[in-house]
Amino acid sequence: MIPLVSGNLSVEYLMASRAGGPRPEPGAHRDELVALAQLGFGAVEDYVAWGVVEAREGVFDWSFHQANLAQCRSLGLRYVVYPWLHVVPAWHMTGGRFTGFRCLEHDLECGWPSLFDPAFIALARRFYEELARALGDGIDAVCVALPADYGEAAFPTGIGAWVSRLEPPHDHVHPGFWCGDVHARAAFARFVLARHGSLDAVNRAWQTRYDDPAALAARLADGRASLAWRRDFSDFYVGALSDGVDRQLAVARAVFPGKPLWIKVGHGGEPFVYGIDPTRLVEMAARHGAGIRTTQATLPTLHQKRLASPCRWWAVPFATEPPVDVGRETVVERLFQDATSGAVEYFEYAEHMVGARDLIARYGGLLNGGASECDVGVLFPGADQRLHPEQGLPPVLFDLAETLRDRCDFELYDERAIHAGALTRLEVLALLEGAHVDRATQEEVVRFVARGGRLVVSPEFATDEEGPLCELLARAPDAGACVDLVGVPTESMFLPMGVRGDSLRLSGDWHLREDAAQFRGQPPVGESSRWTGRRGATHFPVRAGRRYLLEIDAWVHPHTVHLRHAVEVDGHVVGALARPGLQRFAAWVSVATARGAGVAEVAIASETFRAIDVGAGDDTRELGVAVIWQRMTEEGSPEAGLRAAEPPRLEGRVRLADLVARGMLVHGAGAVVRSRRRPLVAFLALLEDEIARHSRVVRAAFGSTFEGGAEAAFGSALDGVRATVFPRRILLWNRNAEDRTIGGVVAVPAGGLATVERGDQAGGLVRGRAAS
Repeated sequence: MIPLVSGNLSVEYLMASRAGGPRPEPGAHRDELVALAQLGFGAVEDYVAWGVVEAREGVFDWSFHQANLAQCRSLGLRYVVYPWLHVVPAWHMTGGRFTGFRCLEHDLECGWPSLFDPAFIALARRFYEELARALGDGIDAVCVALPADYGEAAFPTGIGAWVSRLEPPHDHVHPGFWCGDVHARAAFARFVLARHGSLDAVNRAWQTRYDDPAALAARLADGRASLAWRRDFSDFYVGALSDGVDRQLAVARAVFPGKPLWIKVGHGGEPFVYGIDPTRLVEMAARHGAGIRTTQATLPTLHQKRLASPCRWWAVPFATEPPVDVGRETVVERLFQDATSGAVEYFEYAEHMVGARDLIARYGGLLNGGASECDVGVLFPGADQRLHPEQGLPPVLFDLAETLRDRCDFELYDERAIHAGALTRLEVLALLEGAHVDRATQEEVVRFVARGGRLVVSPEFATDEEGPLCELLARAPDAGACVDLVGVPTESMFLPMGVRGDSLRLSGDWHLREDAAQFRGQPPVGESSRWTGRRGATHFPVRAGRRYLLEIDAWVHPHTVHLRHAVEVDGHVVGALARPGLQRFAAWVSVATARGAGVAEVAIASETFRAIDVGAGDDTRELGVAVIWQRMTEEGSPEAGLRAAEPPRLEGRVRLADLVARGMLVHGAGAVVRSRRRPLVAFLALLEDEIARHSRVVRAAFGSTFEGGAEAAFGSALDGVRATVFPRRILLWNRNAEDRTIGGVVAVPAGGLATVERGDQAGGLVRGRAAS
């Protein structure tokens, strides 16, 4: 198994020192370290804070950390340091030499040192040199901390302020844009002048009239900012963080030339204000021979793949670390994801390990740092993400990532990785969403198709940038017309709006999810909703010869009650949402109303309004009604009224002959398969079909290992069992509460992992040779 690492030594020492209270004595971690060694850990991470070890200028006290090092050595534990330079000594803070991050919103300074200040790098070099002199060869690895929060790569948010204890007046910290200090302002001006070439060129691009380069300081965006300005600011901001990581790694590498270096990346999302560009950070790590550790180890698939995929492309060591508030229920999934990602270290906390030792013992051997095989990719629309500060992750991709992973493994690449050539490893590429794709990326995607790649495009992907990809997609027919929508009717189907996966069932005009508490007049409790546009529809499978009670929980803006909000089932009006405020619509729907007695379309057709026009804020979206949930219940069903009922189960069935004859665009040796219609189950079916027929990895591994080949044992046939292909085996994780047998070959225990040798390695089909 890969090495087990734990921490976090000296946090209590750090906090007590900052608070001025009694501090633990050197050697205080003895019992903790003994327990970690007994639990099987091989290394321990120690927090070393500048403001603690150099409380008086020029006087260093390393005694606490030297004791930790000595105890680690006596127990056979490797010793990893995590230097927190953002814990600034009081003498430096008040000595007139400190420049902190300054927020644009309030023009106030934070107590963490600005990455834009050139003096900070000199201070970092000085600190690392003293650290090397004090602890020397005893240091086995260094986690290079950035100057904010928990030392992870991001601009300040305040989530880690409680540890480093910011004191007034430097305790101002919150999520926002932290580039208001004098050095940051100068850096922004240099950036835009270098990009555009002159002040006149900047003015032409931004549609502004600046007459002094000094006025080109970053500012908060407003609705009047041009697209060119927004792009310049976003590229500057995320680039500044990556450049800061680059400088920090350069200093650490110069002082510790032979030591492993790590950068931590986390924060649970990628809002623009964080400044996180995972691909850039991986590039910086590759430049200095460092590794990347995600601190999002138990979060959904999308978070880990955002780092693991570029790490695989740039050959950067990848490790994982979980939050501190998770338990046994997360361990099996994490082991599966870490094995899939080729993780080379596994960070865990002692309290988690206590409840997970049996799982680690059972499945830990699957973690060997070996690389899995994957030739399916999904575009992460990085440019779009940075142009939408309101979103934490691309909404459609976030919504469908888990469903996609249930069907297949995939790499997640943004435009920067594509520029670096990542598409050369792929056979199938999915474009799920995006509106701003630069010409260089478009050219790479078109070349990918021309050399034999299969490009599958969802209706949510609609780039408005001119380029060869845009021209290619304009000529592609509607592959969605070659997909039949089918379903599995149940007696009661409950569809809460805005929950993960609901876009698989939605068509027409819907806006992004919002909290439903605003419509119920209560504090947020996690319930979500969606606004319709002109016509928002959902889809429910129905049984022939039955009647259904259709219920809709919705909210109509009181200023728009005079507008038409008709409820239709397969184009037939069955009622209307006609009262102001929160209401429950109900109507009986006969089977004759349901088209083909297979899948019924429930639509709300509205005369839309804009909140800005009715004096209800500055929202300019075209809105219909806010829908919280919908339910379809068979007449006489004992499940009537149960909110615990299953959501509608829909699938797409590809008519392959039609797809080949009229549903795809051949380009060079490859083809474009573009679905122009919702719901997204049609796109998902097309993607699954292209992977099963054209992914060399899937066909080689599944086709020779399982009965019936790739088409019979892949994609939706996995039925809740996730798979990862390795050179000699396939790893399976059963997410169901019941045992599953895949392809007539391997039984996977409920909630557990299993492996099966690949048939193409064993000279034929493998039956019943699973090992866990």
